[in-house]
Amino acid sequence: MLPIDDNEYNEKIKIGTTLKMRFNDVSSEILPVSVSNVIVDDVNGKMAIFVKSNHLTSKFCSARKEKADIIFSSVKGYKIKISAVRIENEQKGVYVVIGKQMFFRKIDVIYEEDDYVVCKIESGSGTLKPFDDVIVKGTDLKNGKTLWVGCNR
Repeated sequence: MLPIDDNEYNEKIKIGTTLKMRFNDVSSEILPVSVSNVIVDDVNGKMAIFVKSNHLTSKFCSARKEKADIIFSSVKGYKIKISAVRIENEQKGVYVVIGKQMFFRKIDVIYEEDDYVVCKIESGSGTLKPFDDVIVKGTDLKNGKTLWVGCNR
């Protein structure tokens, strides 16, 4: 049984609905579950849902009371601090450090929160790559600018 405090989900969760759930204290694994029963308190709008799954492992069988996240949608990409995002020539991007220089890398934002964005994983020159060192804050950032490291100028 999972109590849900947010009325916004009352329309999304019905008996027979398949959901994706994560029980963070047990595992980072995302499990498919099926809603087997829904009880809604008409006074306060809260609901309790009962779920079942054929994908439970022994870790889950020993758990009795766990917090769970219901995952309605997900995105795949690079997560970047919002402070790193810049706009150059009407294109969103970030500055990365390669050697002793900084370079602008284009990004295509597919999801945005207050403190971070998620951008598409793309290939090609001028795009963000895995393990690029992203500059998260700074001033006077310019493509090709040489960085000075330490006290030796």
